[in-house]
Amino acid sequence: MAAAMTEVEFKRQCEVTVREFFSHGVVSDAEESLRQLLSRAVTGRGGDASGYAAERPCGPAVASSRSDYGTGGEGEALEVQVTAVHVCGNAADALRSVSRPPPLIGCDVRSWHLLSNEHPPPSPPHPTPPPLLPPPPPPLPKLGADRLTPMVVKRAVMTALDRGGREREMAAQLLRTLRAHGVVSQPRAEAGFDLILQDVDSLAIDVPAAPDDLAVFLARAVVDGVVSRAYLDECADAAGLDGAPRGVALSARGALSAPGGAVHVRMAWGGPEGATAGAACREMDLLLEEFVSSRDTREAFRRLAALAVPFYHHEFVARALRLSVDQARLDPRCPRRVMELLGYLGNTGLVNGTQFAKGFARVATGLKGMVLDVPDARERFEALVSDARGRGLLPAGLSAWASFQG
Repeated sequence: MAAAMTEVEFKRQCEVTVREFFSHGVVSDAEESLRQLLSRAVTGRGGDASGYAAERPCGPAVASSRSDYGTGGEGEALEVQVTAVHVCGNAADALRSVSRPPPLIGCDVRSWHLLSNEHPPPSPPHPTPPPLLPPPPPPLPKLGADRLTPMVVKRAVMTALDRGGREREMAAQLLRTLRAHGVVSQPRAEAGFDLILQDVDSLAIDVPAAPDDLAVFLARAVVDGVVSRAYLDECADAAGLDGAPRGVALSARGALSAPGGAVHVRMAWGGPEGATAGAACREMDLLLEEFVSSRDTREAFRRLAALAVPFYHHEFVARALRLSVDQARLDPRCPRRVMELLGYLGNTGLVNGTQFAKGFARVATGLKGMVLDVPDARERFEALVSDARGRGLLPAGLSAWASFQG
């Protein structure tokens, strides 16, 4: 019999699936995994109760028992043939025939047991009635789809709340895909947001920005057709709704009602392409341009961390170095400010030494092409390398740019 899937286990497996989706980024795989999880929980919980009856039939049990009984003084044997026994039938019906064999001629039947003192006959076995079968256990209650599917919506949103914009965009795309392919219906998606709104106050304790992020999630769900606009209006106008949940609904409706609201909501986390490498590169370029003007290292740190692409930080380093080489003649402050930012990111640990080494190596291998547009690109890059070594961003013996010098 299969083990029962509890509600806690379903939530845990659902969250694991969403977190794996944040890693591999293949929405079709996440959709199929959630579809199978729902199918197992709804139809396979505890196995089929009929399997119990198949293993232990409750109908007539066919059994044959043959026993010889000694009558003592009479010396007569009874042969009882039991041809059918029903566990619920009358015991008298079990005796189909009782025959008495003819008396033994020339033998003292009264002293039969004395004729073979050396090998006394064994004691006649006592018939044992067939064991009564216990009634089959009642079938385990199944976790219904009406209860489970809203949990999928809730887990997808809550798992992304403590992540960056990349994961929130991916969660929004996952909900849109589940809705478009019929895994989650609109009423059940709305029931999922009901569960989320009920926990706004507790979520805000762990994630202070949760109400604002949930407002964007709710508005995005309306834009993507995951929930209806009527549902949003109902939540915003509900007089009995608590202050925090209603505030989330009001913020979501206000974002959609503003000029160009739907477009702004869709692009809040980078839009449908927000999880792609191209979108990350565009954000990096914009971040660098704004930093050179503002020198706000904390804001640059926040935005780079929000991309949640630590494995792609070498691209950021390479773009920062290319910007320094290209803009050094037009804006002499650019190389110095870029190195200040890279030093800050290295000191805080956001960008590690491996990513710095890869970024410098990529620029070094492309210097031959850069010289065509910037004749002194080599000298400028060597100055950046020296500065990076002085800041401890690169090991002293690193020769990643030897391919250019050779």
